[in-house]
Amino acid sequence: MMVAIASGVAAGCKGQGKKVLADAAAAAATPAPIDAAPESRSPSTIVLDTVEVRLHGAADGALVSRELARELGRCVIDGESIVALAHQVPPGREPRHARMRLEVAGQPAPAGKIAVVMDAQLAWEHGDDPAPSATVTGEATPGAGGVDAAVFAVVDKLRDGACADLSARIRMWAADDLGPFLTAADPAAVHWALVLVADRGPMPGLATQVTPHLKAAAPLRDAAITALVSLADPAAVPALTDLTDLDDQTALTTIVEAVIAIGGDDARDYLSVMSSHRDPDIAAHAREGLARLDKRTAAR
Repeated sequence: MMVAIASGVAAGCKGQGKKVLADAAAAAATPAPIDAAPESRSPSTIVLDTVEVRLHGAADGALVSRELARELGRCVIDGESIVALAHQVPPGREPRHARMRLEVAGQPAPAGKIAVVMDAQLAWEHGDDPAPSATVTGEATPGAGGVDAAVFAVVDKLRDGACADLSARIRMWAADDLGPFLTAADPAAVHWALVLVADRGPMPGLATQVTPHLKAAAPLRDAAITALVSLADPAAVPALTDLTDLDDQTALTTIVEAVIAIGGDDARDYLSVMSSHRDPDIAAHAREGLARLDKRTAAR
């Protein structure tokens, strides 16, 4: 039997390029003051209210939903980052109520095998900010026990992987300092850290740990751009402008948007140069950006 843990980066970033462009455009349109102090973040603990299991394909009939829910819920609860009941939240931490949806699907795979996908996703009872999730996959060749036995065997192994991945994402969500997670070896973990950085907003000194990911492949690079826009640190602008590809209008538009959103002297210099770009749309966009920076400066 072979079991593989999926990174989830590519699947989780479908259409990320368009999203990063939209995020940067929104930030540029209504930017937060660059010198604003970051909002304080109260330590929080997740209260897991319910676990819902949905079985699909060959997994339906081979597994017991209630048992899976109990096992995964019990596995991720650590007494600090996530608890089962509100009164178990440690002193000094705020409760954040959530529910978990576990989707398990089994379907035929090449060479007569059965492939199983287990996807665990937390959803907040209130609010729509990013929530921890994990996806693991595995496959097996049915033996004497048939398809049901093969599915059961794969899920028995995948459960530990799903628990480990989801627990790691939960601990990261609960952490005050995201810096250490930005150097993780697992691209999926780094991507989740970047998502959290983007969600939390300005955090002094963190931009230098985000900019190295601008050299990564598209999913991580796009997440890093979005994070830098949220951090609003002018020191990150040179790293962003180093990505300039004068022949890629979409990428160039994204960088111009990000630079406008962040602002600062380097942003102004870059936009001044781009205001003479041969593409009239890019040039007009850069001139508009300079006007926004002027307006922002005048409003201070």
